[in-house]
Amino acid sequence: MTGIDGDGLVLEDADATGSPLSGEPFYSTTGATANEAAGAAAPKLVAPGSGGSLKRMTRVEELQEMDMDIKEVPGNCSTATSRKSPTTQACCKEAVERLSVTGQMRQEYLRHQRLTSHLEQWWRHLSPTIRRSFEARQADWAAGRQWSGVAVLLTGQVRDGTKQYVAQNIRRNVFKELAGASTMYHIFAVLEYTRFGFSWRGSKNETRDFEDKDVRQMLEVYGGNYTLVEWGAAEKAAAYRDLRAKCLVNHKLRRVYALPLQYMKIKAALQLMRAYEDEFDMHFALVVRIRPDVTYASSLGRLLKSRLDAARAPVNASVPNICGSIGGGLGDAFLLADRASADALGQVAAFVQSCPVDDHCQSWAVTKEACLKVPNLASGSAGMQDEVCTHAWVPSLLRQGVPTTNCGISGMLGSGKP
Repeated sequence: MTGIDGDGLVLEDADATGSPLSGEPFYSTTGATANEAAGAAAPKLVAPGSGGSLKRMTRVEELQEMDMDIKEVPGNCSTATSRKSPTTQACCKEAVERLSVTGQMRQEYLRHQRLTSHLEQWWRHLSPTIRRSFEARQADWAAGRQWSGVAVLLTGQVRDGTKQYVAQNIRRNVFKELAGASTMYHIFAVLEYTRFGFSWRGSKNETRDFEDKDVRQMLEVYGGNYTLVEWGAAEKAAAYRDLRAKCLVNHKLRRVYALPLQYMKIKAALQLMRAYEDEFDMHFALVVRIRPDVTYASSLGRLLKSRLDAARAPVNASVPNICGSIGGGLGDAFLLADRASADALGQVAAFVQSCPVDDHCQSWAVTKEACLKVPNLASGSAGMQDEVCTHAWVPSLLRQGVPTTNCGISGMLGSGKP
């Protein structure tokens, strides 16, 4: 089997065979809640087969390989990946246009969110999946079923998250504010039980540094109910298989990269959220993505309240956007989205892996190139713009017609204190 461990190590194909996953979610929807016994094990996946050889790749090598030209079958979008190919340009025309228009208009959308012409243009350039989400929200609003509550996606490596000062900071600045405003919320946690390592940059750490009880104690500090899934070796392998089955079937380059596997944790948390919504016949209004190892400089109460109010308003009240702060690529450690827009976050992994995202484009190189041409996407040097485009979440959302901005908050990794 081909595989990747999520820490910059790529498992080469032994024979390019193996049975891909079906369309079923790759996680367990029977996650334990805070009301269950403290010692209950987190849901696990059935581990796929193993095999192959390991090859370490640097991040530079990964990006170079992702941008390399691959000979495509003329007229076949499923194999058109070379950014110089007329076939690829034709297949990616819709994706590039949507990304470019949304990117160019993002500042105008932010300045004049309620302008009718802006609302009409925003609606016209939404991807089909995101448009359906907003249509569903609009229909529920008309029927008197208002979306409400906050879904908190807690994803990433645990790292310093179990330290009391970190957990208490998150409780005080995030969850205490939600509880104080009598806002219903639920935590959907997909966590890697490791202490260190920027996995998509190639740092290798395969140790399991925390027990399940340690992570549950951290979640108990936050307060509220939660659903917990440990992102272990089986989950990484299943995410790899999911990406390969859906994105690389016809590609000559049959490799899955570490960066999209990190976004697969967010996708898994979104899937847990949807399962919860289906079970209780409801929809959340606001989605917040946080990491367990980030501390905040001040309360997020005002930001959360204003965003929740906007998310509960009628669909055509203003042009929505997803904001990010802290971390790379204009801030991917903290993400805030209305529920309908949040579905776009589940497509970031597919975007980086050159999968079609509501269009025919299967070239990361072409869409990244379009991102680099978006004016005023990042302040400062061209290197900053390249970082934003490389981190992928901003261009992925623009490709789906969702404007992006900064949340305007500050914080830091929890390391640095005893």
